[in-house]
Amino acid sequence: MPRAWSATLVIVAATGCNAIFGVDDLGPGIVPASSTASSGSGGSATASTSEAQSSAAQGVGGAGGGSAIGGSGGVPTVGCSDETRELFDPAQDPDIAGCSGAWSVAGVQTAQSMVIHCNRQAGNDGTIPTGLGCSVEDLCSPGWHVCATSSEVFMHSSTGLCPTYLVPGLWITRQGQGEGTNQCAPASVNNLVGCGTFGDVAHATCAPLDRRLDFGSCDMTATWECGLALDQEGINVTKIGSDEGGVLCCRD
Repeated sequence: MPRAWSATLVIVAATGCNAIFGVDDLGPGIVPASSTASSGSGGSATASTSEAQSSAAQGVGGAGGGSAIGGSGGVPTVGCSDETRELFDPAQDPDIAGCSGAWSVAGVQTAQSMVIHCNRQAGNDGTIPTGLGCSVEDLCSPGWHVCATSSEVFMHSSTGLCPTYLVPGLWITRQGQGEGTNQCAPASVNNLVGCGTFGDVAHATCAPLDRRLDFGSCDMTATWECGLALDQEGINVTKIGSDEGGVLCCRD
């Protein structure tokens, strides 16, 4: 379950190890972890991050069981629609996941970005890795959503922090920053804020989120595109490839 509020937030440097947890991305020395999805009245579901079991994850014990979703009320534990996660260990953090991928439906603060468009087929291991016709929401599993704010990330992370990283990238939320001050303002469309190594260090008010990407920073990446208007990254952002990160997904 999401963690309770704490009086103190701590920002950690973006260094360390970012294990990849999923079907195709497990590297040498990384032990796949199995976990159990939350269950409803109809039954329960199990989902494994191992290649052998992930594709066969299904509900058991009750009517309504389905692939990776489980019985009535069951929610996938991976959190990413392609059944692989690139950020946060599912054993330690069952309620938040970093999901790499691309999307062509612009924005994180637009009405169109709040709903799925390609039936959750996006993701670096999805059937549409280019993200064509997909929104940011298509990167999250059913029962999950793109994390809205820094506060939500704090509550869903077991440590109240962003994880540490092995590969470069940025996994964004819907959080924005106020123009001029760079202080975090959830309704703002200015800048993109998340966990990662790309862009500039986020303002202290964005903790635990540690990085921000602005109009100029987008031009320095290979896959992130922020449109042609300054201070409107939250409206215009798209991503043309699955490298360099994606979004943070939080359990509903």
